[in-house]
Amino acid sequence: MRAIQGSLIITGCFQVVMGFLGLWRNTARFLSPLSITPCVTFAGLGLYYLGFPALARCVEIGLPQVIIMVFITQYLPHYVKSKRPLCDRFGLLFSVPIVWLFAQLLTSSGVYDHKYVVTQLSCRTDRSGFVSAAP
Repeated sequence: MRAIQGSLIITGCFQVVMGFLGLWRNTARFLSPLSITPCVTFAGLGLYYLGFPALARCVEIGLPQVIIMVFITQYLPHYVKSKRPLCDRFGLLFSVPIVWLFAQLLTSSGVYDHKYVVTQLSCRTDRSGFVSAAP
C-alpha cells in the first residue's frame, strides 16, 4: 500500500508540473483512444489480483459496489444532464458511500450475526478494522 501511495504521489507531482508548464497540451495531441486503451487495460489488469479476491471474500458488498458504480458511470449521465461530466469522473466517489451505507444497514440488521468468522471480518463494518488498523 505504501508503494502504491508513493507512486501516486510521484505521478501526481509529475502531472502538476506537466500542467503548470503547459506541456500537457503538446503531449495530449498524440494520445488517441487506440493508444491509451492498452495503457488503461494493463493498469487495470495489474491491479486485478488485488481487487478481485477482496470482492470475492464478501460478495454481498462487492457485487452491489460494482453494479452501482457501473450504473453511476455508464447510465446515470444519460439521465442527469450537466455542463460538467460529474457522474463519469466521480462515479467511484459517489458509489462508495452508498455501498458503505448498505453494508452498515446489513451489519445493523444482524444479517452477519450467525455467519462464519471470516465472513464477519470481511463484511461487517464494525469488525473490518479499517480505523483501528490504520497507523
